[in-house]
Amino acid sequence: MGCREGVRQPVDLTVDPPQGDGQRPQPLRRRRATTVHRFHARQRIRPAAGTVCAGPSCNPVLRPLAPNGPDDGIRRPGRRPALPPHRRPRRADGAGARTGKQTAAGNRLVHPYGALTRSRGSRGSAVPSGSARVGAAEAVRGRGSGPRARASPPPASRRSRVMSSATATPLAPGRLPLIGHAWQLWRDPLEFLLGLRTVGKVVRVGLGRMTLHFVTDPELVHQVLVAQSGSFERGTIFQRAGAVFGEGLVTSDGERHRTDRRMIQPGFRRDRLDHYTAIMSDNARKLAESWHPGERVDVNEAMYHLAITNLTEALFSCDLERAGKHELADVVKVISQGAMMRAVLPPSLTAAPLPVNRRFAAAAEAIHATLDRIITERRARPGDRQDLLALLLSLRDPATGAPRSDQWIRDQAVTMLNAGVDTTASTLTWAFHELGRHPEIRERVEEEVDAVVGRGPVGPDQLAALDYTDRFLKEVARLHSFLMLIRRTTDPVELGGVRLPAGAEVAYSLYALHRDPELFPDPERLDPGRWSPGERPVRRDTWLPFGAGVHKCIGDTFSWAEMLAAVAAVTARHRLAPAPGTTVRTKPAIIPKPDRLPMIVRPRQGRGTTDHGALS
Repeated sequence: MGCREGVRQPVDLTVDPPQGDGQRPQPLRRRRATTVHRFHARQRIRPAAGTVCAGPSCNPVLRPLAPNGPDDGIRRPGRRPALPPHRRPRRADGAGARTGKQTAAGNRLVHPYGALTRSRGSRGSAVPSGSARVGAAEAVRGRGSGPRARASPPPASRRSRVMSSATATPLAPGRLPLIGHAWQLWRDPLEFLLGLRTVGKVVRVGLGRMTLHFVTDPELVHQVLVAQSGSFERGTIFQRAGAVFGEGLVTSDGERHRTDRRMIQPGFRRDRLDHYTAIMSDNARKLAESWHPGERVDVNEAMYHLAITNLTEALFSCDLERAGKHELADVVKVISQGAMMRAVLPPSLTAAPLPVNRRFAAAAEAIHATLDRIITERRARPGDRQDLLALLLSLRDPATGAPRSDQWIRDQAVTMLNAGVDTTASTLTWAFHELGRHPEIRERVEEEVDAVVGRGPVGPDQLAALDYTDRFLKEVARLHSFLMLIRRTTDPVELGGVRLPAGAEVAYSLYALHRDPELFPDPERLDPGRWSPGERPVRRDTWLPFGAGVHKCIGDTFSWAEMLAAVAAVTARHRLAPAPGTTVRTKPAIIPKPDRLPMIVRPRQGRGTTDHGALS
């Protein structure tokens, strides 16, 4: 029966039985149909105006599989959208799939995925239903009279997500929709990063729409930092910290970075380092002498105050009051932790009014205000000072010859202050924590300090003679290093057989690299002996607490001398014992740090005497 012009006819949802079986037409089984079949079974044909459909166009088998409405892809109220070409039904014989021509198969259309229903006797298996069985089987097995029917390729959006690489890059486990691996990095970044080495040498980690390519092999880290460093620039973690560091060394790249580094490097020459060492040794001695036996001290806060005092006096010739040091210590902690948290946020959330973003912005404003005041006071009263700030104020732009702006000077000072304070304070805090946990190591450090330094000042010659203490600090720096750093490719590169295009984000973790059991046997054990001359030598490219290549920390010798002087000055006078009932937890940051570290000051007894007097 035909369809009158403009009149919508009811649809008879029945399936014709096979010819000659004498059975009554059976209703379409919707309840056990697959998703695709149910979708097409609910369609209703609306013939175009001015047409009369008859014959094959009114076939009840064709109607459920035909797209609804005009085939123009336009969504209309109350109508389902037309199917895209790759989802449209095909004929069992492969001919006239979209033209409505009659075929010898009796106009049976077969969906590319098969009009399948689940068998009642087999859960999980799917078989064709009704008269579509023969056509579907022939389409799948290629027995139709025309070309073999097969599913169309996936849409372009799916194909574009396949990375062009010589080797398929494995994906880190636990990826969640929309946010990727951001939740794992936010909740427990330490365990997540340590587990990547078991996945592969190059592992994909998703942060929202951004993909990080994590390298877990020391050879590949060396490629990124040294061998192919010309094909990399600063990555996301530095870009998102630009609000704090501006054009400082920690964020600059290329020729600008090389030029600025050459200009600032004289501030860390050996002759100036000897002057800085005297200041740092005196500050450590004053701190140790301010403690009394039985006193409970917050070592984390004490080390931050010591590092800030050393930086502001040695590099800026500025002695902040105690309240100012406390405020500045809090600001540096917020910047360090906030930079790490913002690095793992999906890009869409970096500007959102989240607490971590608000704290980070407030910390940036506070540290800028403090350094702007110091620079303004120095310009008003320059004096005859030989420190880093005096060097920065004397520099001129090599392109124009004009003096460097206050903002550029502030950006360099922020870099020195934040990098010098956070790295040194965190490492020293962990050092005293490890001495409290390992009495045998503490006793050997005390013996060496008594023999080399006593209770006198720690100079360059004494620092060079503290061999065991130096090896102890190397172990501390190995166990407590940078959590995650990121670079971005500027040219196509190949890492471990994986081809990465320009603009790819490449990440690495020194924290995880330094705990690789293949590089450091029994990696969780604090063992200064692994650095002894008679032991298996540690490869230079596997111990990188200050980085490597063109972006290696410019103040590495300054920081190392500062840590040696502090350990020697404190252990010569006191023993720091863990406070009873205290559980120390690691807080994720650029360099992971203890959440708190209260310790009890104990007197040192029976340690003999030195030229500087009896040891208490």
